[in-house]
Amino acid sequence: MTLGANETAHLTTTDIIGKTGIDIADQDIVLYRIRRLFIMKKSIYIDFNILTWYMNNKTENENVGKCLEKIKKKYDIYCSPAHFEEIAKIEREMKERKISKAVIRKHKRYLEELTNQNIVYIEPRTSYGKYVLKKNSGLFPQVYRDVIKKDGPNITRAVETIDKKNLEFWKEKRATANDPNKSENKFLNATLVSGISTKDIFESKAVAYICEKTSWDDYKEKISPKLLKNIYEIDVKRPYHIFSLHIECAMKILNYCGYHSDTGNLESPTHDISHAIYGAKCDYFITRDKKLFFRLKAVYFWLGVPTKVFLCKGK
Repeated sequence: MTLGANETAHLTTTDIIGKTGIDIADQDIVLYRIRRLFIMKKSIYIDFNILTWYMNNKTENENVGKCLEKIKKKYDIYCSPAHFEEIAKIEREMKERKISKAVIRKHKRYLEELTNQNIVYIEPRTSYGKYVLKKNSGLFPQVYRDVIKKDGPNITRAVETIDKKNLEFWKEKRATANDPNKSENKFLNATLVSGISTKDIFESKAVAYICEKTSWDDYKEKISPKLLKNIYEIDVKRPYHIFSLHIECAMKILNYCGYHSDTGNLESPTHDISHAIYGAKCDYFITRDKKLFFRLKAVYFWLGVPTKVFLCKGK
């Protein structure tokens, strides 16, 4: 059966389930046949820096808009509450950085334009935190209000407490990695660590050392990277918040051992973790951050997440 542009409203039960005698109550098979009837677009999750790049280049380069329209014909572009967390951060810093409200509105407007309001979202009716892809959802105002009220301040508090202390502790450790009198830190030379491939980093001595010396606040115990290998196969059958903890743990391990880490901004790793969690629901993750590209590629590979990570280069 081939569907024309205006034929979707005329589908019948027979069209969907076929002439196989299958009970209409068998929802799994029905949904499977529905998916086969429609050609579903692949999904792209964009990092926040893709939004800022789009904002800075669209008006100056008409090819940017044309390129976007071509992409949208083949792919659905998604954002998440993590984008609103970053906009909320800008809004909190308005007075200090002398940012006008027009800048905030511009971020929101361009994000809607870029994504058509497609969003990776936590389904509010599920107590276990199910993450879903919502197309043309109209949820932007609601999500932003929720972030302003809850998530934004919580992100800042989290960075200012446990994670900030851990990041600073391991940053100091890495600073003495070349000190011959402190041989216990010899595995933490950031240059050497960052030279390890994305497929091998979680089996490195640096990661083993970090895991041995760190107690993880979310688990109240030490974590072996072996426990995380290909855990996605199991996690997809469990409440999504369990997988989000595994993403967070893996990302923190790489930050602590200095693997392409952003040590200049202590809040940046926290936003990166949020994007990594939501981005795992899409087929592709695109970023302009080279350091995040390597970390995320390593994390997704080790956990067994099928999402492909791409680095957007050039101006």
